[in-house]
Amino acid sequence: MTIARKIAGSLALIGALTACGSNGSDDTPPPTTGGPVTYTNFADISADADALSSTYVEDDGTLLATRTLEAELPTTGAVEYNGFVTGDVGGSSLVGQIALTADFDSDAISGTASNFIHETAGDYTGTLDATGAVSATAPVGVPQFSATLEGDLSNAGTIHATTIALEGDFLGSDYGAIGGEALGLVGADFMSGNFAAEQ
Repeated sequence: MTIARKIAGSLALIGALTACGSNGSDDTPPPTTGGPVTYTNFADISADADALSSTYVEDDGTLLATRTLEAELPTTGAVEYNGFVTGDVGGSSLVGQIALTADFDSDAISGTASNFIHETAGDYTGTLDATGAVSATAPVGVPQFSATLEGDLSNAGTIHATTIALEGDFLGSDYGAIGGEALGLVGADFMSGNFAAEQ
């Protein structure tokens, strides 16, 4: 189940409960979404990250889904993807949320990564900024999508200068997802893993 579908389901339930407690009034405005789910513990974020990534990529970022053909990619407009970046850091898993936009007018990638939670060390606070490029004409074997996440993450009072490179592809005939390999440094620790996100 995607993050967007989880949000939609939750909003539907909230709407139903609100209607039941409104004494029959039908003029209550519907709830609005504030974006992707924000996680507060490793078990939940890890479970959802695994569920999403296992549809599209192996643990090392190798594709499981079909790469989007060049002819299937748009040449104008922008598409936003929400998902996760996951990797081994210091012998345990670190998972963060990514919100990335592919701008097909400028062939640019922008966005952020935040809400990182480590399997044993807990929250890594801070936001990484994403910059990168769309390479729609890239031949098979060359990434169509590349971006660098950069910034500082803080854990237990220590600031970790962080750089994570994302390299992968658009996935599906409707370019409904992106996924690939994630490699970088979180402070002095090497990170190796994957990323996956959906529209």
